[in-house]
Formats: sequence, structure tokens, C-alpha cells
Amino acid sequence: MQKQKEREKRNPNITLLGGNITLPKKAIASYIFVLFFSSALIGLFVAALTNSRIVQAAPLTGANSDIGQYWVDEFGFTDGTTEANSPGDTNDVPWPSIGGGTAVQYYGHATLLFTSIFIDAEFGFATADYTWEYWDGTSWSALSVTNVTDAYSTDGIHEFSFTAPGDWATTSVNSESGSFYYIRSTCNDFCQNLMVDQISLLTESSGSAPTVDSVTITTSTQGAAESAINLNENTTKSVYIHGNISDNDGCSDFNNGTLTGTFYRSGVGSAETCTADNNNCYRQTYAGNCSITGCSSGTETTVQYECVYTVQHYAEPTDSGQYSAENWVGHIRIEDQSATEATGTDTIEINSLAALDVTSIIDFGSLGFSTTSSEQTVNVSNTGNRDIDIDVTASNLSCAIGNIHDNAVRYASSTGINYEDMTSLSSTTPSAANITLSKQTSGSASTDDLYFRLLTPPYGISGACSGIITHIANAQ
Repeated sequence: MQKQKEREKRNPNITLLGGNITLPKKAIASYIFVLFFSSALIGLFVAALTNSRIVQAAPLTGANSDIGQYWVDEFGFTDGTTEANSPGDTNDVPWPSIGGGTAVQYYGHATLLFTSIFIDAEFGFATADYTWEYWDGTSWSALSVTNVTDAYSTDGIHEFSFTAPGDWATTSVNSESGSFYYIRSTCNDFCQNLMVDQISLLTESSGSAPTVDSVTITTSTQGAAESAINLNENTTKSVYIHGNISDNDGCSDFNNGTLTGTFYRSGVGSAETCTADNNNCYRQTYAGNCSITGCSSGTETTVQYECVYTVQHYAEPTDSGQYSAENWVGHIRIEDQSATEATGTDTIEINSLAALDVTSIIDFGSLGFSTTSSEQTVNVSNTGNRDIDIDVTASNLSCAIGNIHDNAVRYASSTGINYEDMTSLSSTTPSAANITLSKQTSGSASTDDLYFRLLTPPYGISGACSGIITHIANAQ
């Protein structure tokens, strides 16, 4: 359904003094206050954009996942998972205090195989001597591990790398409830008494494809689905696309940098091919205003995403008019570490917004009886998303004593027209101004001028007079 939005223009008060009509300053101030107060109210509804990021702590350089489970077995088991995933130079990760093949460390991930262990350690002084093993489903088997960084001969981040065994199976240790893909190391020498801040893993995909489980388009963060979007006149509207994405390999398998969202009119092509344009195609990326939340350990299989778009007031409507056979599409895309992609879509209408604004103030000045005012110009601008034509009405001007009839106000769409040749106005029957304002497509709004004159009566009025001229936008 087409919408109409009216803008009112009030004639300033006029006062009869010694046979002359003058304009009190106070009347002008009151009118200006009403006009700009209305504009301020419109601005209050502009939604603030957010730029939230993923809450998961960043793994160490070279890794892509926090560790799923970390144990130290030295005089009994100690769970160091929380400390291993909490960076901050606290050096609080539990670590063996003696060598000699006494202490055993377990590095695990619940859903993914991994091929490197990264350890941020201090106070090492020689190359570590470990015995490495993995669980083959039946027993602990020897594993060939490369000490990539000559750990721990220097301080810093060190990497132990290996090929994921083909028969690697999950298991549980220390009567824990879950099972993990574990690598365990036995400290023989030069691997004890270290200060360790963080442990991370380099995981590989098990081949489970990601999925986009849901897509919702709304006008509030994490809001409920809506059937249509009503844009804001002459300013922007925040549009949110959110939902769930899943991967049975765990959320650390998502390549977050590939998360993209496109909000576009269906007739301009596809999410991959449409060119960013404030009229019909909006794009966001993970580096921009798309975010992922709910991935804290890297093992969660379902997490949440959200993309935010700043949509202009002149974005093309699909409820009626030229594009009524189309709709707006929200498209989400993400890949996992093996470059397997998942996509999802939802659709919505953008409603028509027939709106205008008037920026001039009519001041007929000081007039005597039976006097025609000078020509006064009113600038009209299109502040919606449809081409519009304009109707105009005028009320009677009410004075302290008497009134001036509505048809005493006349107007024209061209300058320099005599009062007798202008169109008279009515409070009951709108007059078509015979001007068309095109929808804005970029830059500034489309504008045009209307020209007004007033003829005062020969007698019967006194004091301040005021009235209203109303401009009505009609969608074409």
C-alpha cells in the first residue's frame, strides 16, 4: 500500500498596526522551533551500528584453535585447559616440574584431528627431549614429532609438528566424561620447569561440511523475523541478518574471514554478482560488520552470526511500483578450513516511502489592507524512495479579530506569475502542483520550488493571524 507523508508549513502571524500588517519576531521563532524540533525527532530513531567480534580468544600465531583438553599427570592429574586457553602473559599453565620420564602431558581436541601443537614458553635453555604417543583405538603408539622451532632453546612460541595418524581414535583419561583425540608427551629432559602462558593447536577438517541453519532479516539486533521493512525518511535504517551456522568438526573449523552477507534486490542479479549500490545492493564481511558469537572453546558445533547493514532511505521498494514482482534477499556465505562453503537465504519486502520536506519559511512581511504580498519561495525535496507528485492545501488564517479565507493564498510552480494567474488554495480540496520529484539515487535529494502570494482583505481583521499550508507527497 502506498504511503503518504505530509509536511506542514505555517504562515507566520501578522498584526494590524495603524493600517499596516507586520510580522512579530516571536511568531517566526515559534515556527522555526516547530520545524526543527520535528526534524530532531526523526533523527532520534537512527539505530546505532555495532561492530562486535568473535568472543573466542585468539590462538597463538600459526595455530587456528584453542586446545580442547589439556592434562598434566605428575603426582596425579591436573586439568590445565582453562589456563592454556587464557592468554595474557600470566605464565600460569600447569607444567612438569621434573624430567626423567616421570611427567606426562595430554593435548586433545574433541572433534578435529590436529597436526601441530604451539606452546608459548619462557626460561627454556636447551632442546627438549620428549617421547610422543597417540591413541590408536587400542593402545598408545609411538608418534614421530618434529621439533620445528628447536624448543625450548629460546623464549617464545614453539611448534611441535606431526602427521595425523590414519588410525588415530578418541579416548578418555582420568575418568573424564568426554573423549578426545589425544597426543601425549613424556618429559625426559630440558622440558621441565618452564613458564608457559598459552597452548594452541593447528587442526584439520574431518570432512564434515558446514551448514547455514537459519537466516532471519530484521531491524533490531537478534530480532524476530519481520514481513517488511519501513525505511526512515531522509536518513538511514539499520537492517540485521542473523541466524545459526553449524559444523560437526567444531566452530574452530570455520574460516571466519570468509563470512560474508549480502542484502540485495532480487532483480539486480545474485549475491555474488551484484555491485554495491545504496539503491539495491549492500555487502558486509567479517572484517566489516559481520560477527560470530558463541565459539568459546572451538569445539561448539553450532554458533551464531550477525551482519548489520546501513540502508539508505531511497533503497528501492518492492511492495509496489516498478519492482513489485521482486523482493529483497538476505544471503549468507561461509567456508570451513577445507574451503567447503555453505550458504543460506531469506527474503523480505522494502515498503514504499512517499515523503517530502520543505526547507523554506513563508514570510509575507508587513502588508496593508487589500495588498498583495511579494512572491515567496518554498523549496520542496523528495525524502523517500518513490517518485512523487505533490498536492497542496491551505487553511484559513485565523486572526485575533477576524480571519483571512484560505483561497486568499495562491501558488504557482513557476516564478514571476501574477497573483490573478496563480492557483487558489482550499482547506478541503487538495490542489495538484503539477511537479514531479524523482527518487534520490545518490548524493543529494531531488528538489523543486513552489511560489506563493497572499492578498489581504480590505477590512475586518486585527491582531496576529496564522494558518497552515500543507504539502502532500503522492507516490507515482
